[in-house]
Amino acid sequence: MTRITTSGKCELCGKSYRKSGMARHLQSCLTRTGWPEQPAVTSRRQPRQVNGIHISVTDAYRSEYWMHLAAPASAKLSDLDDYLRAIWLECCGHLSAFDIGGEEYHSYPEFGAKGMSATLGRVVPPGTNFRHEYDFGTTTHLTLRSVGELTVPSGGIRQLARNDAPEIRCSVCGETATQIGLSEDEWMMMTAGFCDSCAPATGEQAEYLLPLVNSPRSGMCGYDGPWDD
Repeated sequence: MTRITTSGKCELCGKSYRKSGMARHLQSCLTRTGWPEQPAVTSRRQPRQVNGIHISVTDAYRSEYWMHLAAPASAKLSDLDDYLRAIWLECCGHLSAFDIGGEEYHSYPEFGAKGMSATLGRVVPPGTNFRHEYDFGTTTHLTLRSVGELTVPSGGIRQLARNDAPEIRCSVCGETATQIGLSEDEWMMMTAGFCDSCAPATGEQAEYLLPLVNSPRSGMCGYDGPWDD
């Protein structure tokens, strides 16, 4: 079974904070650390500093999975979708969608909805709560909030903080699990972990074992880890 973990590391100062206090810590840490730091001068051209948005992300049903992001206000919904896929979600190229104030934005707008070309600054200004879904079969549901404004270097979305990996115990011996088995029952496939010693070596269950990773999609579909690894 999963033991709920509610702490994570701030990427700015390297210290750990509880989930409930991380947003507040980041507000002060961004000022105290002078983030974003100016990179070393390598040319006459310096990266521009642009308006950005602080976004919090949490799995809708497994709140031990969360992170905080800094995104340029000019970034598109498709950029945020790509980032979420890279860190937490992508397994088989499934469809995805945002729901913002009842308006849907799809990864493939041919399905009768808007596409993801809208900029974050326009559709999710500070104070906006919105949702993201990946895979309309075995769906991962995320809740997001545009926490506030900040200044960021021009470029892509960056991670400010992320949860520590929840500890899942082997369902056989109780040691720390390293693998997880697929199941038709969504709750079972998210919690039925195995250590290397107890993991089935043969049979159908062995064929569908997946590595246990720090993602709410661990054990779902064919997810085996983030792109950033």
